[in-house]
Amino acid sequence: RAGDIYTVAGNGRNRDAGDGGPARRAALQTPSAISLDAAGNVVIGDTGSLRIRVLAERSDRFYGRGMRAGDIYLIGGDGRLKYGGDGGIATHAQLSLFRYADGSGWHGGVAEDGSGNLYVADLANRLVRFVPAVSGSFYGREMTAGHIYTIAGDDLNGGPPADGSPALAAHLFRPTAVTVGPHGSVLISDGAAVRLVAAVSGQMFGRAVQAGDIYTVAGGGTGGLGLGGPATKANLVLTAGIAVDGAGNLIVAARGINRILTVADRSGVFNGHPMIAGHLYLLAGTGYQTGLTEGVPAAKAALDTPEDVTVDSSGNLVIADTVSNRIAVVARRSGTFYGQAMTAGYIYTVAGAGPYAPGTGHPAVDSWLSLPGGVAADRQGLVIMAGCQVFLVPASSGALFGQQMTAGDMYTLAGGATSCGFGGDGGPGPLALLYSPGSVATDQRGDVTVGDGLRVRTISR
Repeated sequence: RAGDIYTVAGNGRNRDAGDGGPARRAALQTPSAISLDAAGNVVIGDTGSLRIRVLAERSDRFYGRGMRAGDIYLIGGDGRLKYGGDGGIATHAQLSLFRYADGSGWHGGVAEDGSGNLYVADLANRLVRFVPAVSGSFYGREMTAGHIYTIAGDDLNGGPPADGSPALAAHLFRPTAVTVGPHGSVLISDGAAVRLVAAVSGQMFGRAVQAGDIYTVAGGGTGGLGLGGPATKANLVLTAGIAVDGAGNLIVAARGINRILTVADRSGVFNGHPMIAGHLYLLAGTGYQTGLTEGVPAAKAALDTPEDVTVDSSGNLVIADTVSNRIAVVARRSGTFYGQAMTAGYIYTVAGAGPYAPGTGHPAVDSWLSLPGGVAADRQGLVIMAGCQVFLVPASSGALFGQQMTAGDMYTLAGGATSCGFGGDGGPGPLALLYSPGSVATDQRGDVTVGDGLRVRTISR
């Protein structure tokens, strides 16, 4: 029923069990990274058990094995905290998946491309791993479906990766997030830099690249930002979430310097400004944590620890500005978005600037948020994860999740109580308790899936 919440995976017991059986009977241990693949399967980074699992949307063959709708399957990791199993069956491999003490890590720690191939930021091992959906040639190597391969990183190497060197010989410092870039490349948020591993040879971000080699796309410099110049000369200090816009340009949440930056994949006019391939440009943030934040050109706005960044269905830039407790939007073009009139290139708070309790139907900008750590965008609006609650700011007015909603207002999708816990399964999401939502994703139907403590739960649109 629309607006109700259901556990789709996890039985609430903190032990490992359930491979190949009904997902609701399986035991999960902190599913802190949730994403949806091209087939609609739920991919679960079950960080507490050091495994990657998948909840099958339909009965078919995925990740090199037959799957039945509603069942859960192990597709990577054997639960041992170390590195091993490379080139073999992914379920026999070892992964090391957890967050750093400062809370970073596993922000976008799993990603899939349109063909169903899986990418994993193997954080503690300082590697990026790859599980192909079909057998073939990837990143300059022959690979077998359902097997796991390191495509970047070599912890025995002590120095920074040399541009144009084999990715398997590169030393990664802090691979906390991965996303798929132009031409099937993988982009890696790696401490103070963003790296690219080329899937095919060609021209990317202003340089010739070879399949299987690694390149720094942004960061790695020791001076200032050098805006407008080569992105590889910039000092980014510490990166968090990364994304790719509709033109293939890289977007970086540089949390260490309180800015959102972009690197052009090719030369052209983007966001109303001419850009040179491989050069660095400012999208938002002055570098200061205080100052103007609202209704000004985004480059003149203050940000405070931006953790996540994404692009909505209209091409607008969406920022989870965590310590300022708000969600901000930089308009790609002038128009009305989330109930507000916006000017192209200006920044607007769409949630978290006011005194009202969130989720009560007040304008989202007049509602408060507590450390929003993640945001997902789709055609129905912005799904925000904050505290023990999940909210929606609808893009347009209408009936969604069993409620009549107004564009730009904020509504609770799940976790309406002020306390945290587990409860309300099978009933209205706003009345349910959430234990500790660690990630959120939306599917093609518009349903919202949340990694919640020892369970994965879905709120029906």
